[in-house]
Amino acid sequence: GRRGQAYSAILTFCRGRSHDEFYFNHPHKITGDPPPTPFLAMQQQRIVMRLIAKEVLRQAFVPLSSDIQDHLLELARSERYLSVHGEFGKTDYWSDYKESIAGWITDNIDEIRNIVTALKPASEETEIKELVDWVTNIEDHKSLLHKVENVIQNNEIRTDNISEKLAEGGVLPMFGMPTSVRNLYHEVKYDGQNISSKSIDRGNDLAIYEFAPGAQKTKDKAIHTAIGFTDDFILINSFRRDVTVNHEPFYNERWMIRCKACGSFDTAISPPTVWECDNCGEPLSEPENIFPIKSPRGYRTDLSAGKDSKEFTEIVLSRPPIFAESSEESDVTFKNVNNYHSSISDRDVSWRVNTNADKFFTGKTYRVGNRFPFNPNQWFDINNQWILEQYNQPQDQNGYYYSPRDQHNEFETIALAAHKNTEILRLKPLSIAEGLNLNMFDRERIFSAGIRSGFYSAAFMLQRVLAEKLDVDPTEIEIADVRRCRVPEDKYSAEIILTDELPNGSGFVRHLFENIE
Repeated sequence: GRRGQAYSAILTFCRGRSHDEFYFNHPHKITGDPPPTPFLAMQQQRIVMRLIAKEVLRQAFVPLSSDIQDHLLELARSERYLSVHGEFGKTDYWSDYKESIAGWITDNIDEIRNIVTALKPASEETEIKELVDWVTNIEDHKSLLHKVENVIQNNEIRTDNISEKLAEGGVLPMFGMPTSVRNLYHEVKYDGQNISSKSIDRGNDLAIYEFAPGAQKTKDKAIHTAIGFTDDFILINSFRRDVTVNHEPFYNERWMIRCKACGSFDTAISPPTVWECDNCGEPLSEPENIFPIKSPRGYRTDLSAGKDSKEFTEIVLSRPPIFAESSEESDVTFKNVNNYHSSISDRDVSWRVNTNADKFFTGKTYRVGNRFPFNPNQWFDINNQWILEQYNQPQDQNGYYYSPRDQHNEFETIALAAHKNTEILRLKPLSIAEGLNLNMFDRERIFSAGIRSGFYSAAFMLQRVLAEKLDVDPTEIEIADVRRCRVPEDKYSAEIILTDELPNGSGFVRHLFENIE
């Protein structure tokens, strides 16, 4: 069972690899064949560290299993679910578990060494010692326990499940069913005995534009229109027969500072106080350059039966661009080859932001009530529902009733954002020859669009060649927005940015970095 869990994790990390590249343990010990090429996933140190963390934490949490069950019983029935990533309990109780976890690590150094040796059997003694020290030196700010603490305290990861949060934060392997799925709730039904709901789901980075307010989706021959945001619906099938939500509709709220003149951007928790670009000095204004971004927990319609035909909507459904942001916790490696500078970072942040073509989304939070024709006596009243301004009027049609009730809060204008930590590769020239202009942001030059197309064409060529070499889908490698950079001769060029599509990285752009020559 333990070997099977590790095998599943490794296969997931090598998603897209060809069959001949999959090896596990040492098949030659059983078959007598010559030892195979080292397993590709196990060549990546961060993957080995996640597998070590998985087994160490699994064993460390075993003595806490009864406490975890007792703590779950204190929660509402709808909150007692356990994650596919491990039965580690909820983040609210981490302070109760931390001392026990630290004690287990301190008392079981020999077992930890056995785990490391099993996962890295052919390693040098120095490498094994480094991995053991990474787990056992709990006072070190780079240790496993310190990283666990940082991820649990990270409010940008929306879940309150410890193992799920550690997987999304890159401490544990991300395998099993995806946990970044967002739901568009389009129906709630009461059959006289039980309440049920229907929804459409998408990955987080797809949902911010496919489920954006005003977007229309077809299901079961009916067209449903998204009108706003919600936390996941919790169905209470007790004497109350109710629908409720536990949290506000957003889990990550920040400000974005975006300069259209040079392509640079940044995010901040607090509203910015500087009104010019740090990179090029261009004046910035709100909301064109400075605006709030929010990540929805879930999406909703008016919960009606839907329409027979699509209606005109001003929502822009084109996929928003990707922005790459540096992270303080990321390790960056640099390399100069020929006439270009390249860098790879393992935990930088990529953002996909939907500004609705700079029209943004305006609305506010309501308490929304719904009554349905099949049971006019059943009334669902749900708090904390963010509704787009144009859908805030009551409706009463053929026994269906929808009523958003004003809570006297202010309207807000926002953009939608999905973010993830992943590996990011950056490429830029080291020098530019005299007479050559590579500044794609020079608006006074009529050929700046041609320079832009050249950089994007180069990015797409790198993406396609890498995908072909590794036999993976090109969508596994994403192209971020190109931005301006300065070269040593005090000239300006642009920086090509490629990212892994999978959260926490899949090793594809790192392969390009290591073999780019």
